[in-house]
Amino acid sequence: MKKFLDKSYNDALDTDINEKIEDTIAYFDDIIDQIVNEKNNNINDNINNELVSDIWFNKGVLYSRLNKLNQALHCYDKSLQINPFNSKALVNKGVIFHKLNDLEKALDCFDKALLTDPQDANSWFNKGNVLKDQKRFKDALICYKNALIIDSNPEFWFSTSLVLEKMRQFESAILCYDKALDLAPNNPQIWSSKGSLLNKIDENHDALECFDIALSIEINPDTLYEKGMIYFKLNDPKQALECFEMIIELDPSNVKAQSARRIAKKLLNKL
Repeated sequence: MKKFLDKSYNDALDTDINEKIEDTIAYFDDIIDQIVNEKNNNINDNINNELVSDIWFNKGVLYSRLNKLNQALHCYDKSLQINPFNSKALVNKGVIFHKLNDLEKALDCFDKALLTDPQDANSWFNKGNVLKDQKRFKDALICYKNALIIDSNPEFWFSTSLVLEKMRQFESAILCYDKALDLAPNNPQIWSSKGSLLNKIDENHDALECFDIALSIEINPDTLYEKGMIYFKLNDPKQALECFEMIIELDPSNVKAQSARRIAKKLLNKL
């Protein structure tokens, strides 16, 4: 039965069709009812407890996919009633509390998960994310470093860069951006964020190079705007104008780009 349930769960995860996800949840409910009836008759009690815990967990994941967060929390709680040491359920609960901006409850979940499994990189990473939102940057950095000891994940390096940047440790932040890009060279967000930092410290040409790589992967109005502003700093209104016109072509209602385009045109007329 478990193999069939796992296939149903994975099929539901692989779809964007809400109706199919809801059908899978309903199917899981039927299986839980069936197992409860078997349990009442003392059939395979231990195996069924484990199976029911897994089903409640999977239901929680599927409800999260539907953005039904309260239902997801209920499912994780039911899973944890059966298996209090399910660190994945604790982490997923923490992520939901973070989304709901209940940061203390989120931290409590991640701390409990780490007591259960101190080698879980995702627990350290998600705890770091909450601490970052609380502006506890030194504590967040410790969590990210612990996550990286376990798993050299580009997302972990990227988040470490963002915290180091907040702490104004710019050289270390750039090194971490580079580590992230070694692992995820086609991630436009990391290239753009590195470019933004280089722009902040007036490494203008290096920043432009990062923005160009980011834009070659994915056109992003914010990246184009920042690129245009660098050309203002370099006294090149023609190149700046090209950036702002590209933004307006993508989004004709972009007020910020419209204002910057007017400034670029005025500067060009003075040349």
